[in-house]
Amino acid sequence: MNDFPQLEERISYTRKINKISSIIGADSYLEIGVKCGNTFFYVSVNNKYAVDPKFQLPVKLEVARQKDIVTNTGVITKSGTLFFEGTSDEFFKKLKPTVKFDIILLDGLHLYDQTYRDLCNSLENLNQRGFIIIDDIVPCDKYSAYRDQQLCVDSRNKVEPDSRYKSAWQGDVFKIVPFINLFHPYLDYCTVTSTDGFPQLVLWRRKDYRNPIESIKFPSIKHQMMESTRLASENINAIDFDWIKNNQSIFQVCNEESFFSYLKELTGYQKQ
Repeated sequence: MNDFPQLEERISYTRKINKISSIIGADSYLEIGVKCGNTFFYVSVNNKYAVDPKFQLPVKLEVARQKDIVTNTGVITKSGTLFFEGTSDEFFKKLKPTVKFDIILLDGLHLYDQTYRDLCNSLENLNQRGFIIIDDIVPCDKYSAYRDQQLCVDSRNKVEPDSRYKSAWQGDVFKIVPFINLFHPYLDYCTVTSTDGFPQLVLWRRKDYRNPIESIKFPSIKHQMMESTRLASENINAIDFDWIKNNQSIFQVCNEESFFSYLKELTGYQKQ
């Protein structure tokens, strides 16, 4: 039962995470960029780590933290949940290499360089057969692709004051996709869409699964090295909103139903 009913659940996010968790039997979860916990507190995994440079958590939890166990990597509540208030770089620097996670959500600073650093660090602490989910991977419009959040909001309000996206901002996280495609050939990934939320990138190590990707009839989820990827990596500034529209195939998009059907076949999932 959730102890913080006043929080508005990010339903599409928690649905994906909990569905992946049920399929792979996840027991450990790490979330980078928790803020007030709209996703974190609704994830149904036994052991959870929360990381944020400045939590905006419910008062109830802030009070409880005064009596909790303080470790060199954060604050552990009596429920076993760990809260680390600091940057993700600081967290990974202190995290022991023996600590592994089944699912990791990257939803921190909306900049490609920080997100890519978080991804590389996360891979070091990802369990075998684990999954990494990256939020804010597809900008909702050209303004949300700006690196500067205030510039994004101001520009949209000035040109499109009636836009339904209002203050939405994904930043330039999308720029990491060419890097993943080019420099991490051992990873498979796809961009999972939903009708009630923004798309998220889901990644896993190919070697962790014995079922060869090619044997599964799902051609959109295959790692393909693309010439446009190499060219983009040579000029990071060339990767902009227009580049995304012209290179949509690199994101390997699929809907939730197709992804979970694929995931069950990939993992040999059998309903209990």
